[in-house]
Amino acid sequence: MLLRNPSNYKAGFWTTFVYDGQPHVINSTEPLNKMEMSSEKKPGTLLVKSGYRHRGQNPLVQFEDALWSRNVPILLWRHTARNTTEQSINDLRMYLLMDYDIGGPKSYKDDLGKYDPTTGQLTVWDDSDLFVQLVSRPSPDLWDLSTPVKMKVDEARRDLKGNLEIGPRDIVVGLQWNLGDIQPGKSASVDVAMASAIGLGEVSGLTRDVWDLFDKKIR
Repeated sequence: MLLRNPSNYKAGFWTTFVYDGQPHVINSTEPLNKMEMSSEKKPGTLLVKSGYRHRGQNPLVQFEDALWSRNVPILLWRHTARNTTEQSINDLRMYLLMDYDIGGPKSYKDDLGKYDPTTGQLTVWDDSDLFVQLVSRPSPDLWDLSTPVKMKVDEARRDLKGNLEIGPRDIVVGLQWNLGDIQPGKSASVDVAMASAIGLGEVSGLTRDVWDLFDKKIR
């Protein structure tokens, strides 16, 4: 899930926020000197806990990723950020950036993507009829479909661009949630469900009915 694309730009969950007047960007694969990490595995589940350190100090933000996938082509993922400081973390934004490369190295340059702002479904597919679809709660505030070298998040560019369609080509997709100010000891979460299937109708059916399953498996 956490891949480096050809431009060495990383995927997965990202976070930006303002703390003590300074913008911060945390990517999903920070080096170990910045991110402490532990994990717990059970059949079908994975719980990852991590904490982002700034200049060697105690963690500014602690993250928890709870994932479930077993016997069905669905991945359930709850990403939580908790303010562990004694002052407000402001304007927290979460992002999920994914580079699926459907078909692998021989055919990923024929991928297509589309985001439907009415249903909140982000879909990626190619000419093999394999479809991948993402949905979330809350619904994203912004999104982007772009090429790997053009999908960027940094201190100066904290909003995705809002493109709705792309392809066929090598693509990366992103969702963004603007979660506001997080007070000391408080947290904010995003739930994401991903499904894969042959055909648009089948994959849309999986994501349409996924939240009952999510509430049973992720607590």
